[in-house]
Amino acid sequence: MTLAILLLALAQPEAIPAPAPAPWADGARVIDLPGGTVELHSPVTLTDVDDPVINGNNTRLVYRGGPTKGVIQFARVSRGRTRDLEIVIDSPGVDAAVLVTNLPGPSPSGRVSTGCHFSNVRVMHGGYPTACRRAFSVDSFALGGIDANNDMHVFADCYAQSFTESGFYVTGTQAHKLVYDRCYAHDAGGRTVDGWRFGVGAYVVLRDCGATATACDFRLGTNETSVRITGFNSEQSKRFLVSGTTNSEFPCVVEQLRWDGLPEPGVPVVDCRGPGPWTVRDATFAGIDGVPATLRYTGTVPGDLTLSGVYLRQHGGAEPAVKVSVPASWSVVGHGVWWQRIRADGSRERKAINVGVK
Repeated sequence: MTLAILLLALAQPEAIPAPAPAPWADGARVIDLPGGTVELHSPVTLTDVDDPVINGNNTRLVYRGGPTKGVIQFARVSRGRTRDLEIVIDSPGVDAAVLVTNLPGPSPSGRVSTGCHFSNVRVMHGGYPTACRRAFSVDSFALGGIDANNDMHVFADCYAQSFTESGFYVTGTQAHKLVYDRCYAHDAGGRTVDGWRFGVGAYVVLRDCGATATACDFRLGTNETSVRITGFNSEQSKRFLVSGTTNSEFPCVVEQLRWDGLPEPGVPVVDCRGPGPWTVRDATFAGIDGVPATLRYTGTVPGDLTLSGVYLRQHGGAEPAVKVSVPASWSVVGHGVWWQRIRADGSRERKAINVGVK
């Protein structure tokens, strides 16, 4: 086992010595951070260990170190825990605030990153204009790792507020059963970033999460990406979900969705370029005056699409000419799919959408 040295200096008038790293005991390590604001000048790196714990005490951790792949790095760590911590990026060249990854070469213990848990961890804007590239990153290969397994991680009550690419990122050919509970992505920089971005091999579940003001709430990779999104709320984003071109069949389910965004003319808010199967149920997509939210599913091989209890809603404007577009070769099931317009006086009209080739 190897340990990095944790360098902390309290940014308070009377400096209090930083706590010394706790000794290893029974295979577990606990780092108890002090409350208040703490300056960090080098990354916190835990490598090739089981059961490490970083306890924040509502700590505000301000990173003022050099360029790094991650401010907090769990590298080939199993069952790591981090909780009650705010990370502020105040230096350039930070790839991720939180990074879960693997290491080069075979592991003598057979250990890979698995089963890590992050609770009430927030990544905030700290004054530096570029902040970090990704707030929370699960990337098997970020440090040159060769093992793609990076499974069973949980992010609960985590908040991404300042990043230049994506709030939450996953890639690796085997990143199975990642769970996001009550997590939130907000773009403080002007709708130029993604809330969640998934590369290859991401198998992800989201429950009761949300996003605000993103360029795209979800951007899926080119193949082997499966997501289940339940209970999602999005406001003021430009697009909801976009996927790369792929011939791979992996199920994606969206349910209990409220999307109240700012779509752009001629740009679908859902644009899926693979066979799915895609399922959308109990969902509302709301556009703005004269600009409806539209859905498009395409692909080079036959696919599957099921829409149930879906409203495409807009405030004012004319009835859109294109509502749902799918290839003729697809199997399509549509039940209770509606277009709805809210008039200036608050009254509403709606028409059933015959889902099919448009």
